[in-house]
Amino acid sequence: MPDHRARVLAGRYELRAPLGQGGMGVVWRAWDGVLHQTVAVKEVLLVADPARREESLRRTMREARSAARLRGHPGIVTVYDVVEEDGVPWIVMELVEGRSLAEEIREAGPLPEDRVMEIGARVLAALAAAHEAGVVHRDVKPGNILISGDRVVLTDFGIAAGASRETSELTGGNLIGTPAYLAPELIEGHRAGPASDLWALGVTLYEAVEGRRPFERDTGMAVIAAILSRPPAPFQHAARLRPLIEGLLVKDPSRRLTAPQAIPLLVPGAQQTAPVPPRDEGSRRRTKVLSGIAVAASALAVAGIVLAARATGLTGETPPTTADQTTATRTAAADQTTATDQRTAATDPTASTAPAPSGTASLPSGFTLYRDERGFEVAVPDGWEKDDDGPSWSKPRSGLLDLQATVLGLNAAQTKKWTRSPEQLMRELTAGLQESLVAPGTYKEIALRQVTVGEHRGAELEFAFNFKELPSARLRMYARCLVRDSGGYAMVFFFAPEGDWAQFGPLIDTFKATFRLT
Repeated sequence: MPDHRARVLAGRYELRAPLGQGGMGVVWRAWDGVLHQTVAVKEVLLVADPARREESLRRTMREARSAARLRGHPGIVTVYDVVEEDGVPWIVMELVEGRSLAEEIREAGPLPEDRVMEIGARVLAALAAAHEAGVVHRDVKPGNILISGDRVVLTDFGIAAGASRETSELTGGNLIGTPAYLAPELIEGHRAGPASDLWALGVTLYEAVEGRRPFERDTGMAVIAAILSRPPAPFQHAARLRPLIEGLLVKDPSRRLTAPQAIPLLVPGAQQTAPVPPRDEGSRRRTKVLSGIAVAASALAVAGIVLAARATGLTGETPPTTADQTTATRTAAADQTTATDQRTAATDPTASTAPAPSGTASLPSGFTLYRDERGFEVAVPDGWEKDDDGPSWSKPRSGLLDLQATVLGLNAAQTKKWTRSPEQLMRELTAGLQESLVAPGTYKEIALRQVTVGEHRGAELEFAFNFKELPSARLRMYARCLVRDSGGYAMVFFFAPEGDWAQFGPLIDTFKATFRLT
């Protein structure tokens, strides 16, 4: 840690001793020479990439000033000043003498429920006030909750993640920061908002009353997969807090408890809220498959879409067919996918010579071109209904087949230049999927080959596997990625029950012919 003891910032704030250091910077005890009071000063670490450093600095200054608007609330550390020296932002804050909730949990283990309810009520009041003022914390966790006598204070308000939004992004296969408190929508690339703060509060309260985190796993990737697709670990200590925590840990942010709904549940004698309506099993399992794909693809920092077909095989109602039976019934329209594997390193002549359509006029009948602002496009079948909560489509049930497609936007890295080959990216994708989705010993690669679309390199992969949660459900998946040498790439996925795979050959061919970078 550098020695700043003799340094004076802005001719006013004398740095005296470090109080702590985290992923976002160093916090110092300092002396305000103008007001003659002790303060805390945070030296914010900016991103290392020079191209993004200036924007990171501007964002830090902007959000620190926003946090300064919250002065006067007893549950929020007051921001006094923001100064910049040598291109580094320094945040001057109220110094709270106390220890963090994280330290209490570490020393005592599960805390008494009454104590956790009291802490939760004060933190929730602070969050409600901040959200009312238009400020989102983005880093609610036990380490940012300080306890000083009878006071419970939320610190780093609007600063920690505001200083570097990359704390909630996936970059090059790794999460920067601890993923344990990230809401599912942040992992999927959506912006932080009040709902994501409330999710993090739910994780925090669970940890305080149970003495462990609700989605604790051995690896960061496994934690992310659990957040996206698994329920929290069973409660062992929570009783009165359980309805509140369960309501805050609803994965769909539109159905998660809001602050006004949550506050009454921290009042002694509060009644349990109405349960969230459960999804049908087929929809829930399909969501888990999509979440697993999102985890694996997010680890590659992909801008991608997922097009998925679901039939009764994913609900467990149809017995799985063997790989040999599926291969025997595969149609000629789908044969291009399996023609050449990675060992021959062949280039797909169809993909390289057939021009991708530039507008809807050249599309096959029954399709509409979907263009994503992150730089890719693909044809989507007509008649599929667009969902309200994002770029996704579904086709209503028809006979025995419930055909459903979802387009899922993942974290994009549109300016990063990639050195890994498209084939290597596909290998990394399958490694992530096998950790989160695939039942042990059931993965079978069918084809992996190079493709070229215009000036862009790519690869496509087809494989089959049994779903980990429902081992009787055997699925087949097709994936194609395209890489832009100047920076960025995208993937398109399609999966369906293996027994129904043959009928989707023409649909896959259309995805292959229309998917391109723009």
